[in-house]
Amino acid sequence: MVMTTLPLSEAKTHLARLLARVEEVGEQFVITKSGRPAGVLMSVDEYEGLLETLEILADAELVKSVRRGLDDVEKGRIVGHEEVWG
Repeated sequence: MVMTTLPLSEAKTHLARLLARVEEVGEQFVITKSGRPAGVLMSVDEYEGLLETLEILADAELVKSVRRGLDDVEKGRIVGHEEVWG
């Protein structure tokens, strides 16, 4: 995803409009200060999703388990809902 980059002064001037775009269409913005990236404006859901992903990736056993599951799906080693729950 390409993020729009805005200087801090423009972000301050248009903050309400930017937040609406973040909430409504999931757009993200890089905010610069003195020409250098200083922060990111994104939705809370997107931010929480990133934190959750980082937490999962930090758990080596969980990552192994996910990889095994994906490998099982790829090789057709799956059981359908009806087989499990009858």
